[in-house]
This record gives sequence, structure tokens and C-alpha cells, in this order.
Amino acid sequence: MFSNKYIYIYTTIMVVAVAALLALAATLLKPFQERNAKVETMQNILKAAGIASTAEDAEVLYAGCIREELTIDAAGEVLARYGSDGSLLSGSGIRAFDISMKNALEAGGNGAFPVFVCRKDGEDGYIVPLYGKGLWGPIWGYITFATDMNTVLGVSFSHQGETPGLGAEIAGDAFQQPFAGKRIFDAQQRFTSITVQKGGVKNYKGDPVHAVDAISGGTITSTGVSDMLRDCLTYYIPYFNRMQGDSALSAAMSDDGSRMAETVEAKPEPVVSEQPRRTVRQPEEPVQQKEPVVEQMESQPVPESVPAPEPAPEPMAEPVVPEQPVAPETPETPETPVQPEPQPVQPEQPAEPAQPERQEAE
Repeated sequence: MFSNKYIYIYTTIMVVAVAALLALAATLLKPFQERNAKVETMQNILKAAGIASTAEDAEVLYAGCIREELTIDAAGEVLARYGSDGSLLSGSGIRAFDISMKNALEAGGNGAFPVFVCRKDGEDGYIVPLYGKGLWGPIWGYITFATDMNTVLGVSFSHQGETPGLGAEIAGDAFQQPFAGKRIFDAQQRFTSITVQKGGVKNYKGDPVHAVDAISGGTITSTGVSDMLRDCLTYYIPYFNRMQGDSALSAAMSDDGSRMAETVEAKPEPVVSEQPRRTVRQPEEPVQQKEPVVEQMESQPVPESVPAPEPAPEPMAEPVVPEQPVAPETPETPETPVQPEPQPVQPEQPAEPAQPERQEAE
């Protein structure tokens, strides 16, 4: 029988030995783990660009495909440019390859966001990382845009612990291939993103170019992909605007009100422009046109002020006074209701002179 002291000492020695061995193994294996994670990231980036790779040739293909790595801020300004080998080309800041998209999203407007510029078949593509939340854990991926900063060339998605056969299907080609050719801006250059539509694209109410089929039975993971695309790409719109050099893209941020502000400002502009046009016409045509304009205005309003309605009452009022003593103008009196009443009184007066005639007869 061993004493309790012996058991305690033996247990302590074993725990310390095992912990030391595990720490030593983790330290020795850390470079290999970091290299494997780096190679996996390269493979995902190359897959988004449409380039198949393996763990053996991923580094070589990455060096030949990726022209430069950009680190940008939320305003679209390029902070640093790195080569595919990690050499600093210009600017200053963290290398895009080493940026965690999770940390960038948490920092929000103060974060630094990576962009990978690739060259395939003589055409450039711009690869943007993505990060979101699925059903059981985080999901992430990459999306490649053409030079118009709108059309999708390819995507690659991965996950940590989604359900096999359901949400885990986001890592399969059947789900990723339909993203090629989709667009994130509509015809009016408003940011629309890409929706993973439950029930299929046929149930999408908008333009089908902005939707793909969701995973059957993986609704929550599909919704997570939609949210991931919208939330991450929102931070890249200023950079897309700078790259495209088109003011229409700046109006793509409408969900948040900036596009509405531009449209509202555009409406009063024509109204304001009409006022200066009027003021500009007066100085452009000095006294020479002002004088004839006044003459025309004076000549035109004279006939307008002398139409029948205005002079008519004046002559009607003037003849009424002299016509009352004159008998021949009696027909005008019936027009007024007041004058016909005194007329029957006047014919009664001539009957009086008839009486003297009777007296003379007597």
C-alpha cells in the first residue's frame, strides 16, 4: 500500500510532465499549423478566382496569380500595398493577408479591410474576404469581382461546424457555382447585394441576377450567407466607387439614406437653376432690350386695359344722367327696373290738360 503522500507526489509529477510535453508539442508544431492555415487561405483565395490548387502548389500559384495585396480603410483609401511575397510596395500598415475579417468587422468604420488583386487569362479580378455566422458557428469565404466592381466572377465558402448534408453544403461547388455572373448593384447603381433565396430564384421578387438558390433544409445557414455578403460588402462600396470613378456608385448606399440625400438635392437644383437663368437674362441683355421690352409691355397692355368690359360702364354711366330729361332716350330706361315706374306717372299728367278742354266746351 502506498501512502497518500506518495500518490500526491506521483500525480503532480505526471501532470507536470504531460503538460510540458503538450506545450513542447504545440510549440514545435505551431509553425506547421500556421503554414497549413496560410496554405488553406491561399487555396480559398485561388478558388474564388477560379483557380484550382492543392496544398503542394498553392503557394506557387498564389505568387503567380496575385499581383498585389491592398489594405484599405472604410473610406476606400488605400493604406498599404504589398506584393504576393509579403514585401511592402507602398504606404504603411498591416499586410492584407494577415488581416482578420472578423476583427475588421468588429472595428467597423475604424477597421482595415483587405483586397487581393489577381490576374487570370489577362484580366484582373478583385477578391474580397467575407465573414459571418451560420447555424452552429462562424462561416467565411471570398468573392471575386470583375473590373466593373459589380459582376461576380467566383466565390468560395467554408464553415466551422455546419450540419453535414445541410448547411455544410455551402462549401460545395453546387452551391458556389451559381454565384458566377451575379451582380451586387442594380440598373440604377443601387447596392442590392446577392440574396440566397429560400425556395429558389423563382421566388425572388426582384431581378434574378441578384439571387441564388438556397440550400434545401439549410435555411439558417443560407440566411447567414446572405447577411454575410451584405454586411461585409457594405464596407467596400467606397473603394468600388473610387475604383470605378463613377458618381452613380456613391448613390448605391440607399438603405442607409445617402442616396436619398443625393436625389433630394438633385431635385431642387433645377428650381434654383431657373432663378439664376432669369437673373442672367437681365444682365446679358442690358438697357437695349429693357427699353423695347417696356415699350412692348406698354403698347400691349393698353389694348388689354381698354377692352370692352372697362370702357363699357363709363359711357353707360355718363349718358344715363342727360337722358333722363330727354324723352327719346326712354327706351334705355326699361333696361333698368327703376325707370319704368315713373313712366306711368308721367302719362297721367297729360290727362289734366284735357280738363280745360271740357271747360272750354261748356
